[in-house]
This record gives sequence, structure tokens and C-alpha cells, in this order.
Amino acid sequence: MPPLDIRDDPSTRDDKGPALTIVSVIFTVLAFITTVLRLWTRAARRTIGWDDYTIAGAMVLTVVEAALTIQAVTRGKGKRAIYLSKADVQYINMYSC
Repeated sequence: MPPLDIRDDPSTRDDKGPALTIVSVIFTVLAFITTVLRLWTRAARRTIGWDDYTIAGAMVLTVVEAALTIQAVTRGKGKRAIYLSKADVQYINMYSC
């Protein structure tokens, strides 16, 4: 019997988890950079207002959401449900948007 090639395994062939992780990290980093630049500019001009605090709070929530997405990918988010255990599906549903 020939060795099983990982590319032939349907559970890994349809896995969108790595793409979810990459997109989540890229957009979180971009949002973080733009938020820091905005706050730095506003602080230098001494014009920090309530909108800046709101943006900083939203940035914190964005980082939390990215962390939860990455954690869900480690349990199988991005794979078809038929390849996951019931416990993994429940975990992914509990921590995903």
C-alpha cells in the first residue's frame, strides 16, 4: 500500500483555517498600525478626544477577536464539519463570530 500523501486527505485539502489565520493577522496588524499612528499624531498635537478613546477600545476588541479566531482555527475552524468531532464543533461555535 503506497504511503498516504497529505494532499490526498480530504480533511486537509478543504481546510480554510490557514487562510483565516493569515487574513486575521494581516488586518489586525494593519488596524493596529493605523490606530497607533493616529493616536501618536493626536497626542503630539494634544488633541486627543473621546473618539480616540473609542478607537483604542475598538482596537483592543479587534485583537481579542483575532486571538479567538486563531484559537478556533487550532480546533478545526475552516474545515468541513464532517471531519470534526462534536466537541470541536461546539468549541468553534462558542468562540467564533
